[in-house]
Amino acid sequence: MVFVREIKKSGKIYRYLYKSKRVNGKVKSIYIGREEVKNPHELSNKTKKTVSRIKPKHESVSRVIKDDKWIIDKIIEFNKLMEDSMDFIIKNNIKVAVNHYNKLLNTYNELSIHVGEEEKLKLYEKTKQIYDRIQELN
Repeated sequence: MVFVREIKKSGKIYRYLYKSKRVNGKVKSIYIGREEVKNPHELSNKTKKTVSRIKPKHESVSRVIKDDKWIIDKIIEFNKLMEDSMDFIIKNNIKVAVNHYNKLLNTYNELSIHVGEEEKLKLYEKTKQIYDRIQELN
C-alpha cells in the first residue's frame, strides 16, 4: 500500500511516497521517493474521486434459532390466545374473537419458523379450527 504526504518547502510543494511493509512483526514505512507538484494550487484543488454506489442485494434473512424457553413461552401464549378466542366465540363476541385470532396468527407465524413440521401442523390445525368457527358465526 502506498501512502502520500504533501510537504511545502521553500514555496514548492513536494509529494513524498511511502510504502508500508511488515518487518519483524512491526509495520514500517519505507521511503520510495518524492515528486514536485507542478501547480502550487493543485494542493487546494485535489481531484475528487467519485465512487459509484452499488445497491445492496436483498438476501434472505438467516433465521436465528431461538432457545427452548422462548419457544415454550410462545406456545403458552398461543394456547392462551386460542382459549380466549374460543371463549369469545362461545359468548358470540365476534369482534373481540377476531382480534384475538389476529394475535394468534402473529404468534403462529413467529412459532412456525422455529418448530418442527409435526408441531407446525398441529398449530395450523388449531388456528384453522378457530377460523372455521368464526366463519360459521358470520
